[in-house]
Amino acid sequence: MRNSEAQRYARWSLAAAGLLALMVAGVYLRNVLIARQVAKKAPPGVPPTVEQRSNEFSFSKVEGQRTIYTVKASRATEFKEGSRNVLEDVDIVVYGKKGDRRDTLRTRACDFISDSGKVSCAGEVQISLRPASAPPASPNVVHVATSAVTFDRDSGEARTDKPVTFHWHGGEGRAVGLSYVSGAGTLRLRQDVELSLYPSQAPADGEPDSAAPNTLHVAGDTMTFQRDRRLVTVDGNVHAQQLTHELTAAQISMELDATFQAKRLVASGHPEMRDWSPEGHIAIDADEISSDLRTDGSVESVIATGNVHGSRSTPIGGDAIDAGRIELDLVTDENMPRLLTASQGVKLISTSAAFNGGTRRVATDGMEIHFSKNSRPDQTLLDTIDTLAPARVNWENTAIVNGKALPQST
Repeated sequence: MRNSEAQRYARWSLAAAGLLALMVAGVYLRNVLIARQVAKKAPPGVPPTVEQRSNEFSFSKVEGQRTIYTVKASRATEFKEGSRNVLEDVDIVVYGKKGDRRDTLRTRACDFISDSGKVSCAGEVQISLRPASAPPASPNVVHVATSAVTFDRDSGEARTDKPVTFHWHGGEGRAVGLSYVSGAGTLRLRQDVELSLYPSQAPADGEPDSAAPNTLHVAGDTMTFQRDRRLVTVDGNVHAQQLTHELTAAQISMELDATFQAKRLVASGHPEMRDWSPEGHIAIDADEISSDLRTDGSVESVIATGNVHGSRSTPIGGDAIDAGRIELDLVTDENMPRLLTASQGVKLISTSAAFNGGTRRVATDGMEIHFSKNSRPDQTLLDTIDTLAPARVNWENTAIVNGKALPQST
C-alpha cells in the first residue's frame, strides 16, 4: 500500500514538474516573440560610423546684434570621421547686414564639414532673392535654379560652376556658373549670359513672351545683379537687340524700376548703336550711350557723349555728324525721331539727290534738327535745322556744264 502511494505521488510530482516546465517555456517563447516584434518596430540602430542623429540642426552668422544668415535643416546625421554632417531639407536664409532681405537657398540634402565650414549641396538648388517686406509671390522676387552649390560658412558666399536659369516678372535668362555674396546680396553670373527683358504689358496668360514686341535681348560674358540697387550689369562682348536696333559695347548697365522693369540703359566701352530699319541705316558710336525706356519697352531718348560720330544712309543720300554730345528724342512706340540736339564742336555733312547731288557742310557749337511730323516708320523726314551758336555753312551744288558735273560752292 505504501509503495503504491509513493509511486502515485512520484507520478503527480513528475506531471507537475512537466507542466511547470511547459509554462516556463511558453512564457519564454512569448517574451522572445514580443522582443522580436518590438525590434522590428524600433528605429534602426546607429551604425558604428555614426556619432549621433538629430531631428533639427541650425547655425547662424551673427555680427553684433544682427543675424546675417542662418543655415537650417530638418534632420542631421553626424559621422565620427572627417567632421562630416549630412543635412536634409536644408534652408539657408540670408537677412543681410541691415536685416532688410529674406534671400533663401533651398535644397534637399547637403554635406556640412564642420572643421572647414563648407556646405556642399550636390542636387538641385532653388534660390530666391527678395526684400524682407515683400511676400514670396511678389513680382520683384528673383528666382534662380541651379545645382552643385557650395556655401562657405565664414565668407557667406555660395558658388557653382553648373548651368543656371533665372527669372523675375520683367525678364528671364540663363548662364553658366554663379556666385552669391550674402553680406552684399550680390548675385554674379560667371559666363555665357543670355537675358531677355520684357515690356510691362504682360501677355494674357501672365507669362513672359520672348517674341513680344519691344523685348530687349542681351548677351554677354558675365552679369552682376544688385537687387538692393535694382541694377543689372552685363560685361564683356555685350550685344543687345530690340527689333531692328542693336547695341554692342564692353559693358551695359540696366536700371530697373520698382516693379523690376528696365527703365534706363547705359553702355560704355566703345559702344556702337545701329538701326537696320528698311528706310535707311543709322549708326552712332561714342564713349558712352544711354537710353531711357518707356513702360512699353520703346525707346524714349538716346544720349551719346564723348567723341560722338553718327551717320545715316538712305537710297537718296546720307548724313554724317560729329559732336561732343548728341541727344535724340523719340516719339511713339515705333521709336520715330522727333528732335536731335548736338553740341560741342558739331560738324554736319549731308548729301542728297534732293539738292542735285550737292553737299551741305555745317560747323557750329550747337544745333537742333527737327524731324517732320509726317515721318513714317518707312521714311524719316527732316523739317528744319537750326544752329544754336555761330555757324559756318558751306553748300556745294553740282551743276551740269557741257554734260559734265561741276561743283559750285555757296
